[in-house]
Amino acid sequence: MHRILAMEIVLSALAAAFAAYCVWLTVRSVNRGWQPTRRFWGCVVLAGTLYLASSGPMRVITYRGQFGTTDRFDSCWSHYYWPIAWLAAQPWGEPIRRYWNLFPLP
Repeated sequence: MHRILAMEIVLSALAAAFAAYCVWLTVRSVNRGWQPTRRFWGCVVLAGTLYLASSGPMRVITYRGQFGTTDRFDSCWSHYYWPIAWLAAQPWGEPIRRYWNLFPLP
């Protein structure tokens, strides 16, 4: 019980520190007049592509219970990939659904 409480305190402190760092970095970038370069936008596109590409394999891994029991599938996968799931539920989300069909659930 005490470990869980300690973990919650530590994680809350880390989350607050990360949020403060993000605010500091934003203020610093705005004050210096930073202009994003091609390398920055390339990294943004690469990160988005990797996020989308990881949704198929992670769907199978979480469903098979390799990150816990299968009853956590909805909560775990849906928590991290809800934007992609929302896109796939739209009428124009057929490419995402076809990609997910490459990784069939058992």
